[in-house]
Amino acid sequence: VVKYSEIEKTGLSFSQALKYNIDPKTYLRFSYENTFRLPEQHELFGDNNFILANYHLNPEKSKNYNLGFTRMGYKYSFEINTYYRDTKELIRLKDMNQYQATHLNLDEVKGYGIELEANHEPVENLFLSGHITYNDFRLKASKDKLLNNKHYKNARVANMPFYYANFSASYNLKELFNLSTDLSVFWDYSYVHQYYLDFIEKQFEPDGFLGLFGSSKINTSRIIPVQHLNNMGIVYVRDLDETRAIAFSAEVKNIFDADIYNEFKMQSPGRNFRLKITYNF
Repeated sequence: VVKYSEIEKTGLSFSQALKYNIDPKTYLRFSYENTFRLPEQHELFGDNNFILANYHLNPEKSKNYNLGFTRMGYKYSFEINTYYRDTKELIRLKDMNQYQATHLNLDEVKGYGIELEANHEPVENLFLSGHITYNDFRLKASKDKLLNNKHYKNARVANMPFYYANFSASYNLKELFNLSTDLSVFWDYSYVHQYYLDFIEKQFEPDGFLGLFGSSKINTSRIIPVQHLNNMGIVYVRDLDETRAIAFSAEVKNIFDADIYNEFKMQSPGRNFRLKITYNF
């Protein structure tokens, strides 16, 4: 027997943005969005294996406020972006057992965040860039009876990193070795602060500035630990003619063989090597 289900939802989305130029290289921008996000195919239907289907997912509805500042110099750029989001029916992946998970709606989540990004070329052909993000998204209400009580009100959204950063450096060896083609080396580093697999009552969160220091006041192993990931590689690009080019890249991922996990504490591969050839025509 084949069962059919028909669901119809309506909503109005709109956005507005303003930009103010302080000078030719500096500007402020503000934007507001009233948006709906429809569930993606994999969120509705799963993968018929580890992710279970949920045909009753509702679209996300959110009100987003963004305020940013950008400065662009001769060999540098700097950007600060802040945001506040009021989201209803937030779609999140929730583990059901040791092997399977499904996407569910959280009734209401509110929070804010700040992002810092900088790029700099201190010397010729040396390029540095960095990015830091901190967010604080809190559960206000949930359809889950276990979560929708006073104990979990204002708890951080589970399985969501709230403080992370990355830094990268690359150097083009073309002029140093007087080469006729581009040859670059690069290094990438990323940091993810510890976060939780489950909702933790706010009163049991670590103390300190923004909750970044100390440990939880409850004894739990359901923690995704601090992660440090280092990658190094080399890229060689050669132009064959005006329209054709070939590129070779080699990379060592996770150089120090650190323990790296996803948001469900499933371990990612350790040290590994990658080779890639790209041909443009």
